[in-house]
Amino acid sequence: MGGSSVLVKPEVARRQEEEEGNRDGGGSVGPDVDPKPNGATGRTGQEGGGAAVGPGAARPLPRRHYASRKLDPIRVGRDAGRIADEVLSHLAGLPGSRLRVSIEIEAEMPEGAPEHVQRTVSEIAQVLKFETQGFEPE
Repeated sequence: MGGSSVLVKPEVARRQEEEEGNRDGGGSVGPDVDPKPNGATGRTGQEGGGAAVGPGAARPLPRRHYASRKLDPIRVGRDAGRIADEVLSHLAGLPGSRLRVSIEIEAEMPEGAPEHVQRTVSEIAQVLKFETQGFEPE
């Protein structure tokens, strides 16, 4: 089955068509329906098999997800753990999925960062393989 294939149970499709026909007056005829002279309808190319799905019935599935959230700096571990458990696990479980997750840190220190804090944070960021990091005067 291709990415655009859909399996439909014939009885479910017929019931849905009947319900939709009752809602819109029953006058709509899709491109896969061949009107008969006596008012009955029949499927073209569908005899003895599954039901066809009309245009618009199967929209393409989204192929990308993005999200952004600020975390409580005191509870980063808890919040990141919840995100991993409740969001990333669902996305990672999809066949062929590739996830990129990043963390961005912005710290404003009104009185400045002392030399020992700059050195400690910079060394740890290097050990943890941060792609970018640094201190700025403003």
